[in-house]
Amino acid sequence: TRRPQGSTHCRSSAASDLYNRQVVPERDPSVLLATSRAYPDDVADRYTQLPESTRSDLEPFVNGLTPDTENPYETAVAIEQWLEANKEYSLNTTAPSSDIASQFILEMEQGYCEYFATAMTAALRADDIPARYVVGYTSGEKTGETSYTVRGMNAHAWVEVYFEGVGWVKFDPTPGDERLAAEAGEVSGEYTVEESGSPGEEITRNTQEETATETPIPVTTTVTESPDGSTTR
Repeated sequence: TRRPQGSTHCRSSAASDLYNRQVVPERDPSVLLATSRAYPDDVADRYTQLPESTRSDLEPFVNGLTPDTENPYETAVAIEQWLEANKEYSLNTTAPSSDIASQFILEMEQGYCEYFATAMTAALRADDIPARYVVGYTSGEKTGETSYTVRGMNAHAWVEVYFEGVGWVKFDPTPGDERLAAEAGEVSGEYTVEESGSPGEEITRNTQEETATETPIPVTTTVTESPDGSTTR
């Protein structure tokens, strides 16, 4: 049988029964705050690559956003929160003419999830923090105690950041409430969503209550694979 990704196939010594143990990266902000930039060479070499033009565009932006930040988690949170606060979520966006990451951060006012994820991935790489662009699906609509309905509109893009001694951890810089409101508009009737976002963050929506909430990400500082912009929609 095919094992789920991220699982370890083990054999019980007591009864010789096979079982799967799911391995989930640590998402506790206090643990991530304690990590350093001592990355494995193969991870750093592959996942900090950027076109030189993109790096030169984004290095001043990242340095200005996090002038006193050395911790990778604080840097990731600062970039994510800046994107959520300064860019609007919209599916009606004119495609950039060249580098999506640089244009979205420095020039554009709105975009959809691919833009947010590409921009955060490239910004982290510009600060030599390993990051990768990920596409897939969210958990979709909760339609029962343990059941979910996943539709085409639940296709999504997010970021995974590598932390020393921890591994790859999900971050989602796309504004959750705006995205869920757009999804709810495509469904007639109730639309209930419960999904995990970035570390320490849960995103929920219930159209009966007409509310959407996105819990804040803990951070200790105050902020005042397509990172080259080759995505299409």
